[in-house]
Amino acid sequence: MQNRAAIPVNTLIAIIIGIILLSLGIIFFKNIIHQGGVRIEEIDQAMQEKIRTILIANTEPVVIYPSSLTLGAGDQEVIGIGIKNFDEENHDLRIKSSCDEGVEVEILRNKITLKPGGVEIVKILITASPGIERGSYTCIISVKDKDEKEYGNPQLLTINVIG
Repeated sequence: MQNRAAIPVNTLIAIIIGIILLSLGIIFFKNIIHQGGVRIEEIDQAMQEKIRTILIANTEPVVIYPSSLTLGAGDQEVIGIGIKNFDEENHDLRIKSSCDEGVEVEILRNKITLKPGGVEIVKILITASPGIERGSYTCIISVKDKDEKEYGNPQLLTINVIG
């Protein structure tokens, strides 16, 4: 009699099916992540195009888009601020914010040098704190030069927090 350590056929088939299902799951997950990344890029491009359109149609050097948000407690959203230089000189600018308690602002690029006729679009991350109550909150977003002088008009952002 020969004594072999053999794997039963049923076990071998179960292992092969398991490997196939794992591979399909990984491929499916990668596709979902890739589609999400493409969608974020589409939203980002659409936001930038909207800001450029507003700046072209406007004589104001500073605009935000969107100017109102609806967030749940703990949620985040990205807005854009567009800055245009109508002057014949360079401007070194900074973005400042002042918000009601419970709303946090993270400016993703704060130092901006604008050349004559130049346009810059900067993303701003708005976060409603996890413990924030329902209601309407405001942020004032302004652009200032190196001497802390206002560049353009301050922009009002309204955040509606829902339950």
